[in-house]
Amino acid sequence: MTNLFISHISEDKAVAATVKLMLKELFNDLTVFVSSDYESIRSGKDWHGAIIDALKSSGAVIVLCHAASVDRPWINYEAGIGDGTGALVLPLTIRGFAKGDVSLPLSRKQARDSSDTDDVKALVRDIGEHLKTPVVNVDLQPFLEMIRAVPPLRPASKVVAQPFIERRRTSTDRGTNDQLRFRVINSGDEEVDLVHFRVSFPHHISASDWFMPFSPPVLISEKREDGKGGTDIVITYHVTDAPGWARSFWPGSTSGKMIAIAQVGGGCWRASATFVFVIRIPR
Repeated sequence: MTNLFISHISEDKAVAATVKLMLKELFNDLTVFVSSDYESIRSGKDWHGAIIDALKSSGAVIVLCHAASVDRPWINYEAGIGDGTGALVLPLTIRGFAKGDVSLPLSRKQARDSSDTDDVKALVRDIGEHLKTPVVNVDLQPFLEMIRAVPPLRPASKVVAQPFIERRRTSTDRGTNDQLRFRVINSGDEEVDLVHFRVSFPHHISASDWFMPFSPPVLISEKREDGKGGTDIVITYHVTDAPGWARSFWPGSTSGKMIAIAQVGGGCWRASATFVFVIRIPR
């Protein structure tokens, strides 16, 4: 019977193995399931069935969290199964990731930081109490130093479009002119290309004041589409009471830095506008 399950992405199998070794040193009778350790799933076994069975029988699930793992569907899938069976779900941040950066749904669980000795001691205490297993007095430092030595892992493809308002003073006596701008930030390791930018104005309304503030943009959707040239990330924003003109520019491929994308501002009418960015991750 499995007592504890460690949920992780494939890039973290060495960290998962270290955490497993630490826990087995701390708890004499603890069985730990790690899908990548060549022991938990034997050759020829139904790997998906083995994972589900282990989750159902585990009293606790440790989820290894960092920038490149928290958004992975499989991580949240495993945590959800554990939560649904009544297991103690424990997000454990690694690779320098801050507890405050853990996103929903895992952020509803009290996370622990592997770089904080007191956090790890609290994690061990809570596991022991929940599983009703006594803790052996073992020096945690060698294990913690191994976990802390693992460098941060940036997402292979992480692109966001961030709207912001830039206020400019006009040459007339009208005061300031608010301009809506978007910056696209590539925080991943792969180069990306902005291959398409579109602004749609489904309808417009007259406005007596050109410089009337407009509503903040709302993120409508963010999806991925596989194509011949690579994977397209399609980001859609909607703005009500947007200014009535737009322009865009982009420098081409970039990696790990901001791409200046688009701005709208001024105009003699207001509009309900939709902004669509298509950013391609080349194959």
